[in-house]
Formats: sequence, structure tokens, C-alpha cells
Amino acid sequence: METVEIAWYEWGDVLDKEIADRSIADFQAENPHIQVRLEQAPGQYYDKLQAALAGGTAADIINNQTWLWQSFSAKGVYQPLDELQARDSYDTPFPAAWDSVYETQTRFRGELYGIPWNMNSMVIFYSKKPFDNMGLDYPTDDWTYEDFVQLTINLTGEVDGQQQFGYQTNSSYERLACWMRLNGDKEWDQEIEPKEALWDTPAIMDFINFQLYACINEFGVSPTPAMMEGGNNQIDSGNVAMKMEGPWFFPKMACREWSCTEEAMAENYVPFGVAQLPKASNGTRAHMVFGHVLLMNSRTEHPDETWEFLKFAGGEGAQQYVAQSGRQPVTPDFNERLWKPSTIEKWGLENPQPLIDAFESGILHLAGEVDDRYITAEAYGPARDRMVAGDADAFEVVPELNAKIQSLLDEYWASQG
Repeated sequence: METVEIAWYEWGDVLDKEIADRSIADFQAENPHIQVRLEQAPGQYYDKLQAALAGGTAADIINNQTWLWQSFSAKGVYQPLDELQARDSYDTPFPAAWDSVYETQTRFRGELYGIPWNMNSMVIFYSKKPFDNMGLDYPTDDWTYEDFVQLTINLTGEVDGQQQFGYQTNSSYERLACWMRLNGDKEWDQEIEPKEALWDTPAIMDFINFQLYACINEFGVSPTPAMMEGGNNQIDSGNVAMKMEGPWFFPKMACREWSCTEEAMAENYVPFGVAQLPKASNGTRAHMVFGHVLLMNSRTEHPDETWEFLKFAGGEGAQQYVAQSGRQPVTPDFNERLWKPSTIEKWGLENPQPLIDAFESGILHLAGEVDDRYITAEAYGPARDRMVAGDADAFEVVPELNAKIQSLLDEYWASQG
């Protein structure tokens, strides 16, 4: 059988290379006639991808974040996979229990494009020391939003001459959306290709106000951006109690570095736990659940060989290496059997279950040709900066922001004819 070479475009991290190399080695052992060449992009990932696509040199397999590939598919960059999936009855990385999460992140305009590579939830990470300093109980999955806000206040203060903070807020939109939707409201009429902006809903503005304005400028429970420069006053520095993060953050808690060694872990380990986000007053909650998908270049000369690798990537052969890295694999079964035991042993996290349970209330913030990069550059970024700096609160800023976002949506849809 003639040997075929296909290329895989991946992120440039050392960890990404380790997962990819091990997956490629196992795949090639099973499929010696298919050679996979890894192409990594350290920095400016999407700019380099755009250049490769324009030059006709893009790889056969391309890794994209689950909310940023849709605009490429709208331009015909990626190959729909429905026929191949149906032909092979392939459903391994599409668990029925997580349909609501995967539907918006693997399909677009009625067609399947993405094979899940890793899917991760964002929950509350807590450093145990600040709680112990204040004699407070660690958060549990039955806590409420009111409990959360009060904890951020009770955990803030001076301890042994060092300022301690109750919370480290996240200001990027993709990390804010779960708070905005905590009580079931949405900032859009629909997450995929929205036509109406609803950011000025009163409850949504209230959640935004705490995360971007009040926790920094009113209550002082979260450090300012200037306070966090140089890695200071962050959850992994030991004097911040809580932050919303995903499993990719394990190395930072264990080693204070993205690349973790046993020596660094022995010296820098921050004892930590995780809990689901608090419940709103009506009992609902929301969690960001997203990750990466692998996609087929529509211009590949080797679609069958590329498909064989995509199937392997979504199966246990490759997902075992995703799990060992700390990132979450793509099915509940893989999480229970592969990821959970490894996480307990490798990272010292006594109870990783909240990261799995969070999928039940998982959301995606936005996807389409009008994506979060465009919204942030044109509208959200400047508005966010005003709130974080203390220049104005959400109740002043967000109505103007909503109007600006609506104008961007109207312009886009008018251009579609």
C-alpha cells in the first residue's frame, strides 16, 4: 500500500506537542501507510493559519477552538463530515449526555465539521490557605450566588502583614458569559449567529457589574490589573482565595508555571480544590464548557486518510493522552475512567467531580462570523476597560454597549442580503 503523508496544524505549547507526538506514534503503529507530520505555531496561531490558507499550504487537519472555527466554515475552509460519519457509523466522541454542549460547538448551519479533541469546563478554583487563614469553610456545590459574594468579602483582609483577596475576577467576555447567564437569562437571542443583543437585561447588568466593576472598585475583593503585574496577587501566588478556571490551570496551581516539573511542584504547590459555580436565586447555574475540535481542510488531497486520523483522535487511543495532560477528554466515560484517576494522582485534586458535573449546565457564549474577537475589538473591550478602571459602572456602560453590539449585528445581517 502506498504511503501517504498528511499534516496536522496544532498549537505551539510543549504540552500540545507531547499529546500530539504520542497520539501520532500510536496512530502510525496501527496505520503504517499514513504518516502524520505535526506543524506547530508558537504564537499568532490564527494569523499564521490565515496566511497558510491564503497561500494554499494549510495542513490537512487543523485544530481550532470550539467557538472560532465557524467563521472559517462559512467561507468554505473546512469540510463537512456528515457523509463520512454516517458511512462509518462513527459516534464515539459525541456522547448523547452532552448533546446540548456539542451541538453548538461541532455543527454549523446544519452540518458537522468538528471532531472533539478536548472539552473542558470552567469552575471555581479555590486556594485552601486563604480559607484556613480566615477559618472559613471551602465552597461546596450547593452554595448560592449570595454565598459567593459574601465569601469574597469575608476572605478579603490583611493576614500576617500581607493583603489577602477573596476573588480574582476574569474580564474577557468568554469567561464572563456564564455569570451573565447564571439565572437563565441570555445576552443574545441565540448563541449561534445571533440577531439581537440583550446585554442590557437588568439581571445581566447586575452580574456584569459585580464581575467588572464592584469586586474591584467598590468592595475591593479582587486585585486590580496593576496589582497583578509580575504574577503578584493571583490565586497561584497564595494570597487570593478564588478564581474561575478550567483544568488547563492545574500546572499553575501545582508549579506556578504552565510547564510543570516534579521539582517545581515540590517547591511551589498551592493546595487547592474546585466547586461548581454558585446557584442563582432561582436555583439555576451556568458553566463555560468549551475546548478544541479537529477539522478537515476542504482542500486536502487525502480526505480518507485525514478522516482515519480524526476518528482516532476522538477515540480512547488518543484521548488517554489528553486525559493524562490534565485537560478533559471528550466523553463522560473517558472522564470517569481516564481523566479523573489521573487528575487525583497527578495534581493532588481530591475531588475533580465538579469539573465533570459542570457539563450538565454547560454553555457556549457566541459563535459565527460575528465572533467574540470582533465583538471585543469593536465594542466590548473599550466598555470593559472603563468598568475595570472604575470610570463607570455597568448600569451606565452596558446600555451603550448593547446598542453598539446591536449595530454590529445589524450591519452584518444587512450585508448578508
